[in-house]
Amino acid sequence: MLDAKADVNAPSPDGTTALHWAVRAEDMEIAGMLLGAGANPNAADRYGVTALNLAILNNHQPMIRALLKAGANPNLAGEGGETPLMTAARTGNTETM
Repeated sequence: MLDAKADVNAPSPDGTTALHWAVRAEDMEIAGMLLGAGANPNAADRYGVTALNLAILNNHQPMIRALLKAGANPNLAGEGGETPLMTAARTGNTETM
């Protein structure tokens, strides 16, 4: 699909993108391909959840690092006002902090 120039940022009806799903699946290879093809690391679903939020909830350190390197904003607040950094603190993910 990437070879066919598919829109890597096209959201599903709930706002999730392919990057959200790659992060949920902890698939570093696909996430890297999507980021390399221009996926927005700050894209949020309808609740304001970003790929970084998901990586932090999964405590997937390599994914967190890759998203941050790609420009993910740890201070981007979601619908409830919680940022990825706050999520890390709330879940005891001290390595991320």
